[in-house]
Amino acid sequence: MTYLDPDDEELDDGYWELMDTLEQAPEANFALGTMAVWTRKHSVHDYHAWFAGAIPHRDGLFRVDRESLPAVGFRPASIEALVARTDWLKGLGLVQPEGAVGQDTYFFQQMLFHTEAYAPVYRPVYTYYGAVDTSIVNVVSPGYFRKYLILEQARAAWLRETGLLEAYMEQRFEKFFVTWYLDKYKRVLPHQRAEAAAVLREIAAAYGEYSWTSPKARRFFESGSG
Repeated sequence: MTYLDPDDEELDDGYWELMDTLEQAPEANFALGTMAVWTRKHSVHDYHAWFAGAIPHRDGLFRVDRESLPAVGFRPASIEALVARTDWLKGLGLVQPEGAVGQDTYFFQQMLFHTEAYAPVYRPVYTYYGAVDTSIVNVVSPGYFRKYLILEQARAAWLRETGLLEAYMEQRFEKFFVTWYLDKYKRVLPHQRAEAAAVLREIAAAYGEYSWTSPKARRFFESGSG
């Protein structure tokens, strides 16, 4: 089983290679490649390099346990860059929040939490075209943040259930809020900014009390309108 968004494209039979790799690795729950990205320039997201220092690599597989997700700083790989065993994935019983955006990153975080091993493929298996004008990540309005509010409420609840909330708050929460949400907030039209700021405060509130250290975040939360 795999996934492919409308602004993505399989690269050079990438899914075939992932499936073949998975068939040859019976201990692995999924096979994971890397992602080629086209925005203003071309780049490659090498997930295996990201994870190499945090997840042990033995006998050709990355050996994952329940500590691996905090160990990688909750940094997600792309679910479009993997092929998973259908029975294993269905058996996890994961349900994604309807009406949200960004489910793919949350989904990978959940998958990695339940993984025992994955098989690496060391090349891009698909291309993400991030410069598409109509891509959801390039169209920013209060409604965009409301869809993320649905996601973040679900993620915060899951992190509490798994006992990972404290680690997430320490390692990823503020950095992601500043580099993703506040960066996108700059693109909101002036007459929609107050409404968008209110939704961003709801997103932050989903995680409970927090002492912000980033100057950008402090300015945002100390201002009346955002």
